Amino acid sequence: KTTIPGSLLFLGTGSALPSKYRNVTGMLLNNSILLDCGEGTLNQLLRVTSEDEVLTRIRVVLISHSHADHHLGLPLLLTQLAR
Repeated sequence: KTTIPGSLLFLGTGSALPSKYRNVTGMLLNNSILLDCGEGTLNQLLRVTSEDEVLTRIRVVLISHSHADHHLGLPLLLTQLAR
């Protein structure tokens, strides 16, 4: 499972609690732009892509607004990127 250039990969579309099948908001655009980063977004990203380097291709993270379900996954994502 890999992402396709010019694609929009839905990592989550909204949920009261993150889960494997229904996660809070997160979308990957063109393999390099992360739109929102809700809790569990990193796990969804690693689960649905088979490429380890997918994290290194993320260049921009856009948070649409300050609700927790749109940004609580950011600290974990940044920690993983720092490794």
